[in-house]
Amino acid sequence: MRTRLSSPFTFFFKVIFPFLWLGLGLIGVINAFREFRGIELIELIKVLILPGIWLGVSFGVFYWNNFPVKRVYLDDQVLHVSNYIRQTSIPLELIHTVKATGGGSWWRWPPYRVIITFKSTSDFGNEIKFIPGFDYKEVVQLLRGRIVA
Repeated sequence: MRTRLSSPFTFFFKVIFPFLWLGLGLIGVINAFREFRGIELIELIKVLILPGIWLGVSFGVFYWNNFPVKRVYLDDQVLHVSNYIRQTSIPLELIHTVKATGGGSWWRWPPYRVIITFKSTSDFGNEIKFIPGFDYKEVVQLLRGRIVA
């Protein structure tokens, strides 16, 4: 029986939300160029600072926080992992540790991640991160129970 471990909102947090958020920053940069076409270069640079910071910081946060998350399903013998471009199956015997991170921090949206580290390198590296459903503790316990059994 195949059980979904990652949240149905994973695609939203990995693709849609960053695209919309970074799009707002890009619109700010485009509007700065359009509005201030006839002014001096130094004034244009001053106007571009805020949208530039918006884009840089936002991309950094998404690169660290949202882009690495995967879609994860648990089967009887394997973990099915997808980054929405490619999918791989990882035997449960290769799982080394399972832990939850987060703790409801106000700046991290969504607040929890589950990190699975492997004994050897998989197609997605030595670890995968995913956004669990509402009860992240249940997901962690389920995985830990499967790797012990």
